[in-house]
Parts: sequence; structure tokens; C-alpha cells
Amino acid sequence: MKLSYLPLGSKKFKTCKAKVTCEHSASSYNIPVVVLEDGDVIDKMTWILCRYKVIDATPEERKALQRAGFLG
Repeated sequence: MKLSYLPLGSKKFKTCKAKVTCEHSASSYNIPVVVLEDGDVIDKMTWILCRYKVIDATPEERKALQRAGFLG
């Protein structure tokens, strides 16, 4: 999936690739987490502070993001 975000202290949005998965040690109770292409995991606070938005995702990825609470 492809995301856009505003890095802290920046005025310009950037894009990155990510995946939503339950196959990461940060995932618990089968709740998906967002893993960036560099391996970092995004928590909900970072998602909100950096204004992450989904640019492109499959229906399955969107459903997983909703289940994890990243999308309303």
C-alpha cells in the first residue's frame, strides 16, 4: 500500500510504501499493525501526528486498517 505523511517539523508531505499485517511482533491479539518499508511500525499516535493518509490500498488492506483503528 502507499501512504502520504507529513514528517514532524516539515511543511512538505512525503510518500512511502507500507504493509498492514498481523505477522509482526508488534501485533497482538491478531490486531494488524502498519509496517513501513524500512521495518518501522506506525502506532496510532504517529499516524495522527504525522497526518498519515492512504493513497493506494487493496480492499483487504483497508479492511485491516479499519479493524486496527487507523481508518474510521
